[in-house]
Amino acid sequence: MNLSTLLGVLAGFVMLSWAVLSQTGLYKVFINPPGLAIVLGGVICSVLVAYPVQEVLRVFRVLFVLLRKKDPDFSGMVQLVARFSGLARKEGLLALERELPGIEDKFLVDGLQMVIAGYSEEEIREIMRSRIENCRIRELAEAHIFHTMARFAPAFGMVGTLVGLIGMLVNMGKGNLADMGQNMAVALVTTFYGLISANLVFRPIAVQIERRMEESVRLMTMIMEGVLMIHGQWHPYKVEDYLNSFLPPGRRQVAVRRYQEQVKGE
Repeated sequence: MNLSTLLGVLAGFVMLSWAVLSQTGLYKVFINPPGLAIVLGGVICSVLVAYPVQEVLRVFRVLFVLLRKKDPDFSGMVQLVARFSGLARKEGLLALERELPGIEDKFLVDGLQMVIAGYSEEEIREIMRSRIENCRIRELAEAHIFHTMARFAPAFGMVGTLVGLIGMLVNMGKGNLADMGQNMAVALVTTFYGLISANLVFRPIAVQIERRMEESVRLMTMIMEGVLMIHGQWHPYKVEDYLNSFLPPGRRQVAVRRYQEQVKGE
């Protein structure tokens, strides 16, 4: 599970709750179901108007994936591709076919299958680039839905404020101070709901989807380059050194040095 997402949201609500209690000493004032219904209901309805229902339903799947998805293992992928490169040089490309069932990354499986099937280097590069771009577009569309929800939420918070103010003005003529206070609470708390949901939930989720999209594109690009090097029969140490350029300097393992030490030892 991705704990940073869950902990971030929970910590935000805990700190806000502490601030509210320390400043006002009241919490029931900030629990307002009508105001929450105005914000969430308005956001959901607006998103349904703006996007196809299939894309909106995919939002719930994205939330589930964000909580479970692990960070890409770049170092492990470098070692895996380098091992496949050595296997292809030693036993031939058809030897890779035995390894396919044990590979979890479907993008790597597709690339190796194209190598085994005899696709040219240009064909493999074009097909894999197209899949990378389509993946980027698809995930950006999911992030855009959350950005849209973040824009709508404060607007519907203002709608709730207007509803509360109208009710307050109506009750002002009747001289009912109790109803005036309740309507004013709806007015202010609804704005609070809109701002909190936009800046603590919707927009951070959109940013995380974009960040994960960048990481996924970088990993897929690395896999594509590795598959092309397997196709070109590169030495596994050269493959590892080339793919290490996708890793931060502190996580790189200089394979060529190990190769030189091995040659000297022989």
